[in-house]
Amino acid sequence: SLPSQILGAAWYPNSTANGDYWNWSANLAQGSYTLTIFGLKFADHGKTEVYLDGVLVEGSLKDWYAAAIAYNEQQILEIEFAESGFHGIQVKVNGKNASSSGYWLRLSCLILRYR
Repeated sequence: SLPSQILGAAWYPNSTANGDYWNWSANLAQGSYTLTIFGLKFADHGKTEVYLDGVLVEGSLKDWYAAAIAYNEQQILEIEFAESGFHGIQVKVNGKNASSSGYWLRLSCLILRYR
């Protein structure tokens, strides 16, 4: 078993369109991980989904809309990699809240922690 470790990526993507996405990849050990995504919620923000190696993570839809600005919002997902090797994580804008005025997305950090 691997010692507990944190793999992080500083991220500052800005999205303005439905379907925009960001890719992050690393050589990872087989096993269970906690994925935490930090971002900003605001009145013109969209929703996102997370994909691992091109496969949608069930329950990963996150609405980044808020009527008033909210900093350091988190999305926490428990994920699993069946095999060690090079793996990709994608965060993709997919729709928006009916109250949102746009598809903006401002993410600040992705943290992947081996469990």
